Amino acid sequence: MKPRERVLKALAHQEPDRAPLDCGGTVVTGVDAAAYNRLKRHLGIQGGQTQIYHTVMQVALVEPWFLDRFEVDAVDLGSVFCDSPKEWVDFRLADGTLAKMPAWMRIEKRHDGRVFVDHDGDAQGIMPHGGFYFDQLHWPLMEPQPDEVSNLPHYLDKIVWNAMSVPRWGIGAEPGFYETAARKAKKLYEESDRAIVTNFNGAMFEALQRLFRHDNFFANLASDRKRVEAILDRMLELHIAAAEPFLKAVGPYVHVVRVADDLGMQTGPQISPRMFREVFLPRYKELFSAVKRFSGAKLFMHCCGSIYRLLPDLIDAGVDIINPVQTSAAEMDPKRLKTEFGKDIVFWGGGCDNQSVLSHGSVEDVRREVAEKMEIFAPGGGFVFSQVHNIVPETPPENVLAMFDEFKRHRDYPARASRQ
Repeated sequence: MKPRERVLKALAHQEPDRAPLDCGGTVVTGVDAAAYNRLKRHLGIQGGQTQIYHTVMQVALVEPWFLDRFEVDAVDLGSVFCDSPKEWVDFRLADGTLAKMPAWMRIEKRHDGRVFVDHDGDAQGIMPHGGFYFDQLHWPLMEPQPDEVSNLPHYLDKIVWNAMSVPRWGIGAEPGFYETAARKAKKLYEESDRAIVTNFNGAMFEALQRLFRHDNFFANLASDRKRVEAILDRMLELHIAAAEPFLKAVGPYVHVVRVADDLGMQTGPQISPRMFREVFLPRYKELFSAVKRFSGAKLFMHCCGSIYRLLPDLIDAGVDIINPVQTSAAEMDPKRLKTEFGKDIVFWGGGCDNQSVLSHGSVEDVRREVAEKMEIFAPGGGFVFSQVHNIVPETPPENVLAMFDEFKRHRDYPARASRQ
């Protein structure tokens, strides 16, 4: 069975020949650039280059050797927009190793770290000395602005997560972008047999936190819901307007559209289910309906933390696939998730906890974790194996290899189970 066919069968809640695997197929199932360099050195991989594909999180764009060696079944459409060497410059990672950063990004060395400065000259993000990621410095709507609804695109562009985006989806305004996107997507579809995932951010909850700052967001949600909902309605309009031309262009060639909004904490949802249903759920339904209508693809939602109490609502909103399946969080017991929601949603992740096991456990811990998760999630389909979120910088390469090796030992479990 070809990788694409394998993934699509799993997404249809059927057992393929083996459980599909994703690592590097999205920016939330990837590998930190420093960990990627360490893995290459460990394996003796020569040549190539480590491109920083998600600059805030410092996620590497995995190379063909990685996809082939570990038999990855999914690929990120965004990778085809990163193919021009002249658009990349050298960047020294926090561990001292070398990578490539997009040339258009203005990074300044300052006394407190490396700072990303936007086109207006405003400092938006900082990688502190000894840090691995860029932290947000500027919250454009921390104080109310008279034009915050009418001029929302400007304020969204002042969020570091948007301003440092790679590839720059904002270039959709440039002449010929959608034709180029369609051409590149078609080429990838024809030349690769992997399932193709495209990112369409679509964040609303997170976007408000990044506009207001977290504490102000929660205060406004409680005390000035009218302001919050006015901004949300404008944001929804912008998301749908951006989704239509892009997803119609690439829709014939992609199989999964990824959106992201972190709703959970380690202990539970960030807001009450009642508040979520009143403020966010109706807007999610409208956005997700549009995304699926324009693309015809399955909808993948990245949503960290303890979201057990919100999963019925997310399923109702049209979510087909949930990620990262943070099984270390409260109420996220894998057996409970599979039993209660396994027929209604696909689990793309949850294969190995990277908060403690993959990053800090022993090789034996990793093997035990992968074997247990495969036994729970794989039967019946509806599962794509991936570690919980991106592989973090301090992860030993031996643990990464143990994860892939143990997955391989158990990946044909669905086929065996169907024959019993």
